[in-house]
Amino acid sequence: MKNHIILFINIVLLFGCKKPISEPRQISTDIDSVTIHVNNIQKQDAKEIVEDTTRNEITETLKNIELSINDRIEITTEKQLKAVLAFKNFLLAKEGKLDLDRLNNVLFFDINNDGIEEVIFEYSIILFPGTNTWGLNFLIGNIKDTKIAPIINANIGGKNWRQIWFKSIDNEGLFWFETLSYDDDDAMCCPSIKGTATYRIINNTFNEIKN
Repeated sequence: MKNHIILFINIVLLFGCKKPISEPRQISTDIDSVTIHVNNIQKQDAKEIVEDTTRNEITETLKNIELSINDRIEITTEKQLKAVLAFKNFLLAKEGKLDLDRLNNVLFFDINNDGIEEVIFEYSIILFPGTNTWGLNFLIGNIKDTKIAPIINANIGGKNWRQIWFKSIDNEGLFWFETLSYDDDDAMCCPSIKGTATYRIINNTFNEIKN
């Protein structure tokens, strides 16, 4: 009997003091969300690789075409590069007639609201080879293959006249520019009088509208 009591006590101690087995922790694993997140990261990485490759190719191409480009222009897209290459071909067609100083700007505008963007180039030229007499030209055209079909190519500024920068086209089709003109005491390098100029295309010519 005594032995039975001792056995019973040991059984109670063994099973009564044992900690219950806890339920396993539920870990949230939304596989679809994880997959989407990983795919987004991979797509972003791939996009950055493509963009870096494109930029590197554009940089190499620009080095090889021997064209003086203003440092403030950033040519980073294939669309811009295509325009610059077409501009280079435009210059080659003008060889002996036009001495480029520097390409100062490349812009894209739908100038007549027909849903087709035209390309706009602002560039400076050497008016008299061998001198530092410069002019500022404004070229508007459509790119066809690797060439520009000019709509307007006009001289709108230069040394001893004014510096000029294109700003916008308004709803009436007017082209607005900011200008710096010469005061009597200004050096040829440095006109100081701020102003504006306005142009309109009339009969395929670029006409300044006097205020």
